[in-house]
Amino acid sequence: MQDNETVCISWCHHGQVDAYFAHSMMDLIKEEPKRIGNFNSVQGLGLLAKSRNIQVQYFLNNTEDDWLLIVDADEYVTRDAFNKLVNAADKDVYPVVSGLCFASTSPGPGKLQPVPAIFRADGEHGLVPFFEYPKNSLVEIHSAGTGCLMIHRSVLLHMQKAYEKQTGPDWAWFQDGPIENGGEITWISEDLMFSKKLNELGYRLVAHTGALFPHHKEFWLIEMHYDEWLAEEKEKLGYHKQNPSTGTKFGQNKNKRKKR
Repeated sequence: MQDNETVCISWCHHGQVDAYFAHSMMDLIKEEPKRIGNFNSVQGLGLLAKSRNIQVQYFLNNTEDDWLLIVDADEYVTRDAFNKLVNAADKDVYPVVSGLCFASTSPGPGKLQPVPAIFRADGEHGLVPFFEYPKNSLVEIHSAGTGCLMIHRSVLLHMQKAYEKQTGPDWAWFQDGPIENGGEITWISEDLMFSKKLNELGYRLVAHTGALFPHHKEFWLIEMHYDEWLAEEKEKLGYHKQNPSTGTKFGQNKNKRKKR
């Protein structure tokens, strides 16, 4: 970014935001007052793609900021992560820059599987998460989520002009829907459809894997978590249940040397 350029930070919400997110926004405006122009929040409408488009509309029609930074309202935005995006962004070279946050899937009851929300194109499998990304590096990607995505104004205007005949000028950026992916027809979310349009328009997408945006997720604690933790502790510390044949009791390390 140029020294005279500013960023509009925007997020969607459902009537409230995470307290840590609010705290990070207050810190950021105190730490980077010259970099930040406007803030914008859009209350959830039940349709995320519609809300994302309203975020862009507000940015283009109601601000003069050069960059739009879309974040999630359950993240923690640090000054370090913000500055890494700012320093990587360049309207001519890297007009779209993603940070790194993690989405979550549920591989089983009460479990969360973190998945990096940056993607590469695999000829056999289509879009796949960039699991083995290099740490603290600027890397080229095919697609990104919108949890921490910074976009130059010129890109959004270009996309608006390119797709307005299909969607109208107010809804040209985000839609979800079916596409061909890895030889199959799959439904993709509005953020990946936005990346698809960027690729079609010839833009290079990059991610800074050092610009980390912690993502607050919650799940129910159940007995399974305790059982897994207890088994790990026993294995780690060499603890064993009482064994009538050896006399070893739970909480006693059987490898502990006897006093002479």
